[in-house]
Amino acid sequence: MTDAQQRHFDADLVWKLDRFGQSLRHLANALAELEALGVAFVSLRDNLDLSTTSDR
Repeated sequence: MTDAQQRHFDADLVWKLDRFGQSLRHLANALAELEALGVAFVSLRDNLDLSTTSDR
C-alpha cells in the first residue's frame, strides 16, 4: 500500500482474490483504499477488473 500511496504504479494485478486479501474485511478495505488512490485492481483468475465501470 505504501507504493500505491506514492503512485509507483497505476494498477494492482493479482492471480486470485484470496491471494490478495487476508479476510473479506481486509479485501474490502484494501480495494476501497486502492480506488481512492486511483489505482486499478485486476484479478486474473476471478475475471475481475475494477478499472472498468461494469465490474465496479
